[in-house]
Amino acid sequence: MKNNKVYNVFQKLGKVLMTPVLLLPISGILVGLGSALSNPSLQNAAPFLKNEPIVFFSMLIKDAGNVINNNIPILFAMCIAYGFAKSEKATACLSGFIGYMTMNTILGSFLIFTKTINPESLLTGQKTILGVLTLDTGVFGGIIIGLTVAYLHNKFYKIQLPAVFSIFNGTRFIPAITVIVASFVGIILAFIFPPIQGMLNNAADLIDRTGVFGAFIYGTSERLLLPFGLHHFIYLPFFFTSLGGSIEVGGEVVEGAVNIYNQILNTPGMMFDIDVSKYVMNGKVLFAMFGLTGAALAIYKSALPENRKKVGSLMIAAVIPCAIMGITEPLEYSFLFVAPILFGIHALLSGVAYVLTYLFQFNVAGPSAFGGPFLSLIFNGILNSDKGSNWWIILPLGAIYFIMYYLYHELLGSQNNL
Repeated sequence: MKNNKVYNVFQKLGKVLMTPVLLLPISGILVGLGSALSNPSLQNAAPFLKNEPIVFFSMLIKDAGNVINNNIPILFAMCIAYGFAKSEKATACLSGFIGYMTMNTILGSFLIFTKTINPESLLTGQKTILGVLTLDTGVFGGIIIGLTVAYLHNKFYKIQLPAVFSIFNGTRFIPAITVIVASFVGIILAFIFPPIQGMLNNAADLIDRTGVFGAFIYGTSERLLLPFGLHHFIYLPFFFTSLGGSIEVGGEVVEGAVNIYNQILNTPGMMFDIDVSKYVMNGKVLFAMFGLTGAALAIYKSALPENRKKVGSLMIAAVIPCAIMGITEPLEYSFLFVAPILFGIHALLSGVAYVLTYLFQFNVAGPSAFGGPFLSLIFNGILNSDKGSNWWIILPLGAIYFIMYYLYHELLGSQNNL
């Protein structure tokens, strides 16, 4: 009986979390289209894209899409509070917003006071969220606050206080208690998250030293940490610091995998280096373009007949930014909370993707900074095959990944009625 109750809670949580997830495809399409229009390689191939009205248009649609992308955690906090509230849901939703901002404000203030955050020199994961300088806890922080507010709301929304405090009777008590409890949550996270970040920095050193095994750790951990907002600590040090490599070109030292990869693209005769390419997410081309596309098809086919039309529309909208621009979150979040085991397998296969692309010397960058998987495959892979991109190997590997993702998502997805 107890197991059924826990199962029902997680089922409800999965359904509640689908509300913000359904917003992700449109944001992904807007950001993906804007990034594609402003991609330097595409602009060089189609110079009219450099015209000021088109540049301005691409900037606007990216900004519009990022309103959702940059605020996913707060959407989780509000939607969870709203979804689990038994009554007076509007107050719960408002309290979710208040709680999330209180948690971030106290977390940031505490870390600034203890000098963990230096406002003049921000480190990875330290950022401004809706005007508050704090530590980014990702969707993990939003979920914690959402569940906390839901509990407080259902426990106290009918509370009757002594006459002197009667102004806080009923639902008016919820925002007040939320501020107090969320403050304590912020302080607790101030002790939890910084040590985790330190461990991730040590993991980055391990990845750099261990070759093909490091490629597996890099790919797997980057995906596993995505829901917690900590995946930046895996790839950003390699993107822009000497961990991602260091070379000298024309008397200038170039550091960081992204900078080196761009230098290779812009230097005639300079060949790709797999020890650089693995850090600019060559494995992402494999699982984003092919693997997750297979997963989307399986999720559609596994859906209940009455949900299939709605699920199909969601999957189409999610596949477009995923395969073209590498914006995978809309697809990943569609099954992460409903069937976490699928996401765990996906993370492992992502690590294997990095191993395969490392072994086969596949030198095509995957992140949206290079146009995303599809555009990168065309402009950095096919059009730069003379630099040793080995782009063709992705075709047989991609077919294998499409089939694997399709099969395991169909098998497990049908059991969860995705």
